[in-house]
Amino acid sequence: PAIHIEKIANKHTVNPREEVIYTLEVKHTGNVDLTNVKITDDRFDLGEKANVGNLAIGEIKLINYTYTIPADATDKIVNTATF
Repeated sequence: PAIHIEKIANKHTVNPREEVIYTLEVKHTGNVDLTNVKITDDRFDLGEKANVGNLAIGEIKLINYTYTIPADATDKIVNTATF
């Protein structure tokens, strides 16, 4: 089993209090079907979107969510997703 996650932001530079829309592309790159796949994000609670569910071999699922840059942000924000 193997999963590849690509996170794409609709903006690359934002100011505090602005929103960024992220798309997580979750692709099953392994050779056996997967069940009960869950994704976590270090900056955003994905809620029910975290439950990707079952993934067949080669299947891709997309998760979209919005993140608001904190008002006190002064530097780069690093954002990652894991499974």
